[in-house]
Amino acid sequence: MTSRRFSSHLRFAVWSLIAVLGCTAAVQANTTNSVPGESFDSFESYTNGTVLTGTNGWYGTAPTGAVVMTESYDFPLRQPLDDDTHTNILAISDTVSNLLDNSPFTDTNIWVDVMVNPLRSAVEPEVDDEIQLAMYFNTNGHMVIRHRYWVNGSDQAVRWTELDHDPVGTDEWARVTVKLDYRTTTYGQGFQDRFFQVSLNGGGAISNFYGSPKLWTGVEPDYGPPPWTNGSWFVLVNAPTLTGPDGVNAIEVQGTGKIDDLVVTNGEVFASTRWKVATTAGTGGDIYPGGDVMIPDGDDVTFTITPDPGYAIDDVLVDSVSTGAVSSVSFLNVTSEHELVASFVATSGLGTPHDWLDTYATNPIVDYDAADLEDWDGDGALNWEERVAGTLPDDTNSVFEILDVMFLDGSNKVVWFGTTNFGVTTPFSMYRSTNDLTADEWDLIESNTLPRAADGTNIYWDTTAPDGLPAYYQPTIIWVVE
Repeated sequence: MTSRRFSSHLRFAVWSLIAVLGCTAAVQANTTNSVPGESFDSFESYTNGTVLTGTNGWYGTAPTGAVVMTESYDFPLRQPLDDDTHTNILAISDTVSNLLDNSPFTDTNIWVDVMVNPLRSAVEPEVDDEIQLAMYFNTNGHMVIRHRYWVNGSDQAVRWTELDHDPVGTDEWARVTVKLDYRTTTYGQGFQDRFFQVSLNGGGAISNFYGSPKLWTGVEPDYGPPPWTNGSWFVLVNAPTLTGPDGVNAIEVQGTGKIDDLVVTNGEVFASTRWKVATTAGTGGDIYPGGDVMIPDGDDVTFTITPDPGYAIDDVLVDSVSTGAVSSVSFLNVTSEHELVASFVATSGLGTPHDWLDTYATNPIVDYDAADLEDWDGDGALNWEERVAGTLPDDTNSVFEILDVMFLDGSNKVVWFGTTNFGVTTPFSMYRSTNDLTADEWDLIESNTLPRAADGTNIYWDTTAPDGLPAYYQPTIIWVVE
């Protein structure tokens, strides 16, 4: 065994995992650590179950603290190593580290880019004083970063700061990107500091009151109030040099969690043009991915709209144009900015919006589930059935029924009434029988394929009716309540 000293260690705190950039610690290594300065590891070259400690420069105190696992995960945006396959991840259950060959670092900027599947922590982790940067995810699903902060005039203090961003959900993967700037910045008091920014899921740098909108030379930092156009710069806890024995020469991850696509580079991570898709979810639901999502030029992205229990999607606006109550929206070949806004409505247990029932009720509704199962106009259809069919619950003449059937030009024409009542756009299905006395002889000839007419008059041409036999038709809505 050889002894290694991490003079400037990135404990790049991630999750319950704390990741560290820059610390002074004597470390035993059973192999020559070998991750170069311009480096990446997709973990795809290892077989399932490979113990990474002791391999390719990875070191850990626990024999199985870092194990490669075969695991696929859903992440709708671009990943750090987007061109690679993604079937393997690295599961971490202890502390693992790897030295960096910092000799290739020639620019003043370094990027650390990694996919994380964090376990959350309710307490701040213990961190050595020499660590440049540490971060973890708290129980709110927010990143919490460790940095220095100007308290007054010439004094600085070390603090943990919770960043404001869309929370990373339980068992969700996220892309965490840190940009470090090692240029010399000397204040009037003689301090020389180094700075960093943090981004999530390919978005812009996150703003916070305890950061600053710019790097300064010769003047005090100008704090708050955020947000700022280009995000916040935070001060590293210590001020190392870029290269040499006191430079950034190691990365460490500790705790419990999973990572993928670990990249440490001297080159711009987001070098290509990126376009913002601004998403807004109203009360009662969520859009994933959410917030301001940055999409590389020419990429595709799909957003999923999900209502909370007791709510339904009311409308989805794409660039201010209504698309109805759709559950997903895709942008293909993104070359400009977009906006996505989803609204939701409270519903009964059968999915009927409270607003719709309120519109037709003659008295204030106390129990919406009970109101759903009433027949206000006495036409034989329950209120929730009237909404689904596209008829009115307070009008006896508004009935989901066949209006006309005729034989014309070798085909049967079926006409029936039903509209897109309050956003219900579920297509109609059609059953056909040659014997209306036997229920089990009805054949499904169209399944959720007949779109609703905006004016309520729906027409279906049956070109496959049996010759010489009577034909009976039954328009149907196949309604699923989740």
